[in-house]
Amino acid sequence: MEEEESDEDDHGPQKRKADTDCKNLEFSKSLKRRDLEDKKDILAENFMAVHNAKTGNGLKPRLDIPDGMEVFLYGGQRNNIWDMQKEQLRKQIQADPGNFYTYSKNEMSGAFPVVNETTIAHTEKIQSEARWKTKAGFDYLMKTENINEHPKKPDEAKLADLKVPFVVQKAEHKAFLMGAQFNAAELGVEDF
Repeated sequence: MEEEESDEDDHGPQKRKADTDCKNLEFSKSLKRRDLEDKKDILAENFMAVHNAKTGNGLKPRLDIPDGMEVFLYGGQRNNIWDMQKEQLRKQIQADPGNFYTYSKNEMSGAFPVVNETTIAHTEKIQSEARWKTKAGFDYLMKTENINEHPKKPDEAKLADLKVPFVVQKAEHKAFLMGAQFNAAELGVEDF
């Protein structure tokens, strides 16, 4: 017993389990091989294989984008991808008048719009504006010769009154009031 205690003190506690094997040489070799090999997109290959198995033919390109044209993702932007896809679908549907295209397999009420309502409304607005608007802008019917004239300019009678100085106008008004006589008979009131 005494010898066992002396061993623990010299070398630390004794091991009660065997050493574990924590290295996987095959896995580390496979990691090195992956780094050296070309990268493969396994998900894309699987997607294509499943699609081909389901339909019997490969994927078609969903959108024909002309070279050099910018396409935007968000619906509010001008050249967004969703509007371009709708336009291409409209062209395909117009080329196939024998079939009826809907969003629903069961009902005909969900028909795909063959015309673009937004474009039609926009062209109608431009045509409407072309009837009353010139290239330079608005064409007013009542044009003034002096474009610097104030819109609230008073009439000619008021301008003539304003040419007389205020002091003279006040004196004339006071003289008129002083010369005025109260005549009750003219007003239909009894004089008391």
